[in-house]
Amino acid sequence: PMIENLEDEDGNVIGKKKGRNKIQDYEKQIAEYFKASDITPSFHSMLGEYGDRENERRLEEFQNANTEETEFMLVINKANEGLHIDKLDGIIWLRPMDENSRILYLQQLGRAIYTEDPDNPTKDEDIPVVIDLVNNTLKVQWDSELTEQADIELLTLIVDWSERHDGILPDINSIDKEESGYATVLKEIQNKYKQYLEGDYKDLDEEQIEEIQEILNLGSQIELWQSELPDKDKKNGNKRERGIKDRETGIFEITGVLKDFLEFENEIDNIAKKTTYEEVVEWLENHDGQIMRGTIRRNGKLLKAEKMTEEEKKEINLYARWKYSKEKKILEEYAGKPIEEVPEEYREKIAKLREYGLGLKEKTTYEEIVEWLENHNGQIMRGAIGRNGKLLKAKELTEEEKEEIHLYARWRYSKEKKILEEYAGKPIEE
Repeated sequence: PMIENLEDEDGNVIGKKKGRNKIQDYEKQIAEYFKASDITPSFHSMLGEYGDRENERRLEEFQNANTEETEFMLVINKANEGLHIDKLDGIIWLRPMDENSRILYLQQLGRAIYTEDPDNPTKDEDIPVVIDLVNNTLKVQWDSELTEQADIELLTLIVDWSERHDGILPDINSIDKEESGYATVLKEIQNKYKQYLEGDYKDLDEEQIEEIQEILNLGSQIELWQSELPDKDKKNGNKRERGIKDRETGIFEITGVLKDFLEFENEIDNIAKKTTYEEVVEWLENHDGQIMRGTIRRNGKLLKAEKMTEEEKKEINLYARWKYSKEKKILEEYAGKPIEEVPEEYREKIAKLREYGLGLKEKTTYEEIVEWLENHNGQIMRGAIGRNGKLLKAKELTEEEKEEIHLYARWRYSKEKKILEEYAGKPIEE
């Protein structure tokens, strides 16, 4: 910001700190950063209050400096656009941006990046470095389109959170950041998907319908669709509410690692890396055909990453890669079909996975319903289960009761149930 309030010990505003003073503060700060290194900073600055002619002189001085020191140009609201600086080694972001600052972000990033000339590749020592000290790269919005798969993953986390907290839903006004973050996401998921409760999937493809049905199923486990979720208290009028777009910064702790990208690339190229498929087959061979777990529990509790063993972390990571792999998609697409129908390039892989029981024909929801009715004297599944006049929470249910509720949720949104209700009482010929 151009101007910063100066406060006394009690927080009372006693004056304003303007550009020149702030530049001096940052000079001290940056000098402190590099005190233990072999970099000796030499400082330049550009400010609106200097005037255009003075700023041009300072920029020229910065570009033409020829010393053993490292030259730093500190700017406030200058050099954002329409300016190319030769031989710039990088930028340091000290100014926080809000989520809508995409253009400004790109303009400032554009000071350091340039198109690579394939005939004259950049030397390692000349690759520009961007140090983002204020996390603009995480905060600025890049893509507002969130997929159903992302919502499934988030909703799964929230269902697990609810189970760990005696079945309650997260409170949007909680002082716990994780809880309030989950509650905000939950409210947005409820608003986004409640329109599909009646089974109207017009203009959606088959994959989207399956994913939405999974979301509806997950939501049913915590009675999301019957709940009236409160709005966030607007105690601080000047603070914007965190939303789904803030998921990464609002819910999860993020750590950063700085490493030269070319060094990374060279290291990776030198590794005889196994494919996800090869790692999965190796896992199945070493675990008696048991597929990896997507979540890990101990003593009935879902484990956080910091409490997992290294082996468990590897298992979760492999499951995540497997979940979105081409082989898994092909396996599911051709489940129960003759191996000759599988595309030739995947035939050998699918045959190998089938040896471990993966991708064999599974019962449809309809077939499971018929089997249930046959085994329960025609009694349909329950969508909620009570005992002694009380509705049971998820953790109080037996495994069989949980399966019953899950089957009911899938049945509730199935095509067969919709047709059944549409033609209720009509002749079978119709």
